[in-house]
Amino acid sequence: MFKIRCIILLRVASFIARLDYGWDRVDRRLLAEI
Repeated sequence: MFKIRCIILLRVASFIARLDYGWDRVDRRLLAEI
């Protein structure tokens, strides 16, 4: 049970990190266009 919870937390963390990275790239692109 504990191992499953750790895996889920890792997946959620990596998913959020990927979203943050994607938004960071979008923000930079918008700033570059402005």
